[in-house]
Amino acid sequence: MTKPLSLFVRVRNYLISGLLVLAPIVLTIYVLIWSFNLLDGILGPYIYRLIGRRIPGIGLVSGLIITIAAGVVTRNWLAHKVMKWGESIVTKLPLIRPLYGTIKQLTDALLSGSDKNLLKKVVLIEYPKAGVWSVGFVTSEDMGSVGEEIKSKIGKKLVSVFVVSTPNPTTGWLVLVPEESVYEVDISVEMALKLIVSAGYIRSGD
Repeated sequence: MTKPLSLFVRVRNYLISGLLVLAPIVLTIYVLIWSFNLLDGILGPYIYRLIGRRIPGIGLVSGLIITIAAGVVTRNWLAHKVMKWGESIVTKLPLIRPLYGTIKQLTDALLSGSDKNLLKKVVLIEYPKAGVWSVGFVTSEDMGSVGEEIKSKIGKKLVSVFVVSTPNPTTGWLVLVPEESVYEVDISVEMALKLIVSAGYIRSGD
């Protein structure tokens, strides 16, 4: 049978448990107050010279701004490092590297417009059947050696057109269209993407 703990032992255990809970909180508050007072002492005189009066709590405000700024820098730095680390692994894989590079380039162009040369023109093509028209983007007008090989087989020059899906502009279809069947539209890439993502809902003046 377990012997009951004496009153002294129980009080001691409660005291230790309370210290373990409160010590980190108290120390954190103490460090914050000390930091705010330190900043108040350093920045206070300069603020007084600038505006001619003291501002209570300038240390608190400064401390919060510095803490938030440190958090932003740390968060962005860590996120950037993690992304770079992930990309470095992917780009070392022989089969995935070219696919990843192409997809990243296309995604950047669609979402941020960072590569103006990738999406060359906004065009209309009859797709997926005659009489039905789709908005697309010319991604290549010659396709290099691939285009030459295709032309030698079918006797026509084809243009590669990327038809973007609605409402997700990062997916779509590659359509190879005869050059004479591609109709250029005089609107910007941004306006065309807006048309596609909104499922055609564009009001006058947009």
